[in-house]
Amino acid sequence: MRIARVQFESFSTPIVALERDGALYDVLELERTGRGAGPDPSSQGAGDFTTRVVSLGLAGLDVLDERLRAGVRPRAARLAPEGVVWLPPCDPERAHWLHGRASDAHARARFRLESPRRLVGHQGVVTLPGEGELFVAAGLAVLLGEGIEDEPRPDERAILGATGLLEWFTRDVDEALATAQLGPVLVAPDEPGPLETLRAEMVVAGETRRVSVFPGASWLAERLAELAAHVPLRAGDVVSFVARDGAVSVAQGASVAARFEGIGRLEGRAFLADTRSPSPFVSRSK
Repeated sequence: MRIARVQFESFSTPIVALERDGALYDVLELERTGRGAGPDPSSQGAGDFTTRVVSLGLAGLDVLDERLRAGVRPRAARLAPEGVVWLPPCDPERAHWLHGRASDAHARARFRLESPRRLVGHQGVVTLPGEGELFVAAGLAVLLGEGIEDEPRPDERAILGATGLLEWFTRDVDEALATAQLGPVLVAPDEPGPLETLRAEMVVAGETRRVSVFPGASWLAERLAELAAHVPLRAGDVVSFVARDGAVSVAQGASVAARFEGIGRLEGRAFLADTRSPSPFVSRSK
């Protein structure tokens, strides 16, 4: 299952969508045309990401996805790409974000609490403070489907899904000011090809600059167990990891894409803002 969180430029409320073969389908419209698979489309919160994906544990989405796989793809539910804004596949207003870094992709990471409001979606344009050389690094993120506090365990049952990450940074700014992109979709564990390892290919201005291999969901599950001994983790929280030694230098405004095997292509651009600006952390999508 491949879950997206999107909105239209003319309509500010985010919606939950399923992605299949490059096309997006509105979950509520799929339910209306499918005559009631999953929660009542008219019920409060049925189209809300946190309610539907996290609180209800993907309720009914597996049925809808099976129909898409079988070729039942109602035209009324398909979202036209024009005007669609991709959002990070989480809820930044109702989540914590624990972000980890290490000197290499398989080392034990050090995690710190970041602001999820600095998370941007696929095809986003990032503005971050600083000057000098701009860098971007690829990584992996997971969304928690249940809390881990009382009985932390090194398995993957708490992971609701995985997604790709692009972290943007400069060398001369406090590393706590992390700005990252997540996406393009949240890949649930039922999707073929378990994420035991993650291969990412970085493409800058059409040129492949770096190919990296990251530990997958099971490695992050072990890190979750370690984290839970010190920080209470809740359903809906985001935990991510990036190895900055795999970062590449890019020019401001250059088109960057990371191709995550099994997840998809995450695209973005970044610009450096004058640190004297009254709003240095503004991140906007195209």
